Order: sequence, then structure tokens, then C-alpha cells
Amino acid sequence: NLVFEITEGDETTISTIRFVGNERFSDDELRSELSSQEHRWYNFLSSSDRYDPDRLQYDLELIRQFYLQEGYADFRVLSSSSELSKDKKDFFITVTVDEGERYKVSDISVKSLIRNLDPNSLIDQVTFKPQDWYNAEEVKATVDAMTKRLGDQQYAFVTVVPDVQRDKNQKTINIVFNINESPRVFVERIDIDGNVRTLDKVVRREMDLVEGDPFNRTKLAKSEKNIRDLDYFENVQVKTLPGSAPDKTVVDVSVEE
Repeated sequence: NLVFEITEGDETTISTIRFVGNERFSDDELRSELSSQEHRWYNFLSSSDRYDPDRLQYDLELIRQFYLQEGYADFRVLSSSSELSKDKKDFFITVTVDEGERYKVSDISVKSLIRNLDPNSLIDQVTFKPQDWYNAEEVKATVDAMTKRLGDQQYAFVTVVPDVQRDKNQKTINIVFNINESPRVFVERIDIDGNVRTLDKVVRREMDLVEGDPFNRTKLAKSEKNIRDLDYFENVQVKTLPGSAPDKTVVDVSVEE
């Protein structure tokens, strides 16, 4: 007989979260964008101050998105380190960033490779204008709006891909929305797993795709964001798997409560 004896020890919490290389935003401003929090006595009802390496990776993505919304198109997370205290009760997290330059939008255009589609008919779907600070969320919102407009016009199998062209000398960005045909693939099935207390329908109603819909990566990414924004789950992963035929795909939604 083989017996494993395990001593779990106490849960480790996050003592401090500090940033290196941030000049435009303070540590407090950046910490407010994270899902992880520093340990405080009044957070006893929350698990956000527990050290979780998966959640830390998600937080790094939140920081990246925050800077991209503020116009820092060259932003990078250079490194992140988690140091355990000597008493093994707390972690000290340090994130080193490179903010880069802040860019303004110079020019916006739409190009179409689809026959009989006038690209100028989509320019009114752009949610920002020249001389605005570059915002990656607004670019995504424009892609969503154009995709919806094309769907309303019966163009189901198209992709809208933004081409971000930087001018580092002028600190400006030209954005070209390229519209092209995509392979004809349909959603065969949506599988949801990992939800113990949360009903399937709670997750499904956040999906922008349903069984039988034309597959769309933009809507898939939006669906994943919707599920994350519920704040019901510590981790959300949405991936695609081959379906029963070449023109079918299975969407697998894995959550961790």
C-alpha cells in the first residue's frame, strides 16, 4: 500500500504588488486595474489577496490592455517576479514594465477585397476619429461594429482585421481596417465544463455565438470577455476544437469557480 501524507500549510497571501518602469501612472493606479489585491484584514471575505500564478498572468494582460487603451501601443511587460517571504506566509510581487511612447490616431481607412462591397459604407462604424489618443478597445469596438453591419448585409463569412501602422517619429498611428472573406465554418456545438454552482445557461447567455452560427473569432473573443466580466470565475479559457466535419467547429468553454 502506498500512502501520501500531505501537510498543506497556511494559504499564502499577497503582501505587496509593486511596479518598476512606470512613469505615467502610479503604482496605486495600476494596482486598481488588477484582479489580485494586496492582503488587508478587511478582505477576509475575498480570495483576491491569495497568491495565484494563473490569476497573476491574467493581471498582466489587464495591465497591457489598460496601457493600450491609454494610447501606449508599444507597451510591454518586461518581467514579473513573485518572491516568497522567509516565513512562507506572503508573496512580494514585482512587475517591470516598458511604457513606450503615447500615440495619436493620424488616419483611418477601410479596404475591402470582397466584390461589390463599398468600403466607404462602413466608415461610419468607426468609433473614434483622427487626433484621438490611440485606444485598442475602440479599435476592437469598431471591428465588432463592422462585423455586425456586414452580418446585417448578409456577409456572414468575412473577417475585419485592423492593420496598425506606427510612425514613431511623429508618434502617430494609421489604422487600416482590411475586410476579406474567411473560410465557411459553422459552430457545431458549445461545451461548458468546470461550472459546479453556476448553471450552464448563465454562461451560455454571455456567448455571442450559438450552435449553428457562422464561426467568428471576434465574437469568440467577445464571448470570453463577457464571461470573465461576470466575476464568477477565477479562470476562463475558451478554445476551439475540430468538429465532425471540416466545416464545423466545437467551442469549448472551461471555467474555474
